Amino acid sequence: ISRARARGEEVEVTLTIFTGEDGAKLNYQKPDQTDLRVITVAELEKIYSRNPCPFPAGSMGPKIKAVIEFMKNGGSAAYITKTDLFEETLKGRAGTTVTR
Repeated sequence: ISRARARGEEVEVTLTIFTGEDGAKLNYQKPDQTDLRVITVAELEKIYSRNPCPFPAGSMGPKIKAVIEFMKNGGSAAYITKTDLFEETLKGRAGTTVTR
């Protein structure tokens, strides 16, 4: 990605992580659960850095970390979604879309 951009080429590289949930959520399975539909990588990193981290290490945590690293290393967009919701995720109506 960085080499192509250094040559002045426009590149769009995306990452999709398929999971059993309809995207990332804050306060998962609690009455105040909130879907993270569209979020910037800066916003997501700020949430991920909270102590304690709201994304469990054995669950959504590694997925969130991978998305943050991907975006920080030149990714254009990243998606976390269920396979059957992928098209709706691309429209911003399901899953989680992480942007620059």
